Amino acid sequence: MPYKISGTLNNSAKVIVIKESDWSVETTADKTAGAYEVNALVSGTKTVVAVDSEGEVEGYGNLTPVYYE
Repeated sequence: MPYKISGTLNNSAKVIVIKESDWSVETTADKTAGAYEVNALVSGTKTVVAVDSEGEVEGYGNLTPVYYE
């Protein structure tokens, strides 16, 4: 499962990665503000949501993870 996504957060948030193939949650990760990376994903399009500690959505979108070694 050597796929990853990355991005930048303005505030600390929980990053939730959802597999679009069956809409199940693949992983969640608490990330601090700034650049972040979520590793060990399977291939396929993902919906990614970042939610801050107060439950506000910081960002969301559809991504395709990149392969890494």
